[in-house]
Amino acid sequence: MSPTARIRATSYITRTTPWGPQLLVFDYSSRPEAGTHLPGSGVEPGERPDAAAIREAVEETGIIGDLDLPR
Repeated sequence: MSPTARIRATSYITRTTPWGPQLLVFDYSSRPEAGTHLPGSGVEPGERPDAAAIREAVEETGIIGDLDLPR
């Protein structure tokens, strides 16, 4: 049995401050050995990767508002 490829989506969320741009990252306090992460997870069957990235960003951060998406 061969392993199934898993599609993942990740969001790079930035903000501009007087000190320069900042990237949103987080650590799991219950699993410090896991390291630092960006919001993201697996893409559900039939889901577009861009929609999955947005869904995960909202689920994991609670951030809502207008999106400045590249075209």
